Amino acid sequence: MNAQTLAYAVLLGVGFISTRYCSLKNGTFSGIDSFDIFMEKMAGVILDNKENRTTETFWLNVLLCVVPWTTFICRSTPDSIGKRLGWQYFGSFLAIAFGFPCQLICGQPQTPALDTSVSWMMMVLVWGLGLVITWYITDPVIVVVWLLLIWPIVPSLYERITAMGAMGSNKVLGLACVILSAAGWTRVFINPIESPFVNWMGCFFFFDYVVFTLTAAAWAFEQTGKSQIVALTLFFPAAGMFFTFDEMDNKGSEQAEAELIS
Repeated sequence: MNAQTLAYAVLLGVGFISTRYCSLKNGTFSGIDSFDIFMEKMAGVILDNKENRTTETFWLNVLLCVVPWTTFICRSTPDSIGKRLGWQYFGSFLAIAFGFPCQLICGQPQTPALDTSVSWMMMVLVWGLGLVITWYITDPVIVVVWLLLIWPIVPSLYERITAMGAMGSNKVLGLACVILSAAGWTRVFINPIESPFVNWMGCFFFFDYVVFTLTAAAWAFEQTGKSQIVALTLFFPAAGMFFTFDEMDNKGSEQAEAELIS
């Protein structure tokens, strides 16, 4: 086992234990003996994160991280809708802090693609709708439809969406993530700072975000070796992942050109 795999294994363990503990203490998956209770539990995921600006910001930043993470899933399994949906539901229901390092340990290779249109669609469907639902909607039915039916749309249609062509660059996506994330953290720091540990779901998404961030930074270092991108990832993980995709795509293009010349 090399150092990188060991690091991912440690992050996987920390992500799994911390988020499972918080989930168990919260009772997220316990006592579900009817469909109505299931709906209430799903709605509670969002309602509990509206406790204060800090819990809300961690939650919304986790949603922002889901955008490049979904692109990572699609690039890792471009030939299988089943695998894409499997990883999507696996990480979404357990924790992206567990799903992401698990994928990296499995050694899923990335296939560079002109798929920025996929990421923009996820930005709208996951982060955009998530923001609207968090601020304005508490209907359990809408929450469940959003989580179970809208999130998987892009992974299901990945090939068709990429066939439509790219929409801008990964750097533009990265800059958009910096702006959105910074705006959220500004709301936290310009006011008296509130604790993210006011309830168990707040704790859950704190650990989900922190472990995912560390995993993304380790992955960015593995793929690019650039300290600037690693530093960016530590502060803005979603942005760092998009800048890493940009580096990977550029390397892929250079290799393809070199092969054609030779």
